[in-house]
Amino acid sequence: MGKPQFATVTVILPSGRLSVEMMEVAQEVAVKYGLGIYFSLSQNLRLTGVKDEDLEAVKVPFAALGATFKTPGVLHKPRICTGEKYCCLGKYDTEALSDHILALYAEIPTKPKLKIALAGCKNMCSNPLTTDIGVVGTNKGFDIYAGGRGGSRPAIGRRVGKDVDEKTVLEMVGKIIEYHNGVDAKKLRLCQWTDNTAFPYAEV
Repeated sequence: MGKPQFATVTVILPSGRLSVEMMEVAQEVAVKYGLGIYFSLSQNLRLTGVKDEDLEAVKVPFAALGATFKTPGVLHKPRICTGEKYCCLGKYDTEALSDHILALYAEIPTKPKLKIALAGCKNMCSNPLTTDIGVVGTNKGFDIYAGGRGGSRPAIGRRVGKDVDEKTVLEMVGKIIEYHNGVDAKKLRLCQWTDNTAFPYAEV
């Protein structure tokens, strides 16, 4: 498979939020450089059809707004549902929990293929069961799942935490990230390693 004809620039949108200012910049840049605009399943903004010679110029106006871009070795920001702020079924503020996770772990170098999804209730709109680390709001706290995967060989994560508090969620996410980073493989999905005796949590 050869190199794609055009490049893609992925602008990270914390909690999937796109500000009015960012919308205006996206429109201006897309018109100026003849780009497509695509919102990824990870809730980020992608600019498609970028010529190699325009890559850095395309990023400049977004960087001026404080935006960051998808880069290797950086923890994927969690995919979230709208949570209790905007949904009557939500049990917690998914946006706030996402911010707490990123504040603790975004600066830690992280191996590729580790993703997190946060769901405000057991309807699981953000698909936490098919994500490496999934957090689900319950009436008594949070359930935590590990080892989920989508794609051509989907896997359902196993529950490793039941009705825990937010402090425990943050600790468990940190330990799973640490474990994933310590596995001797460049690229892996967590589901390949949850049966390992060194995995820090048993199924509950």
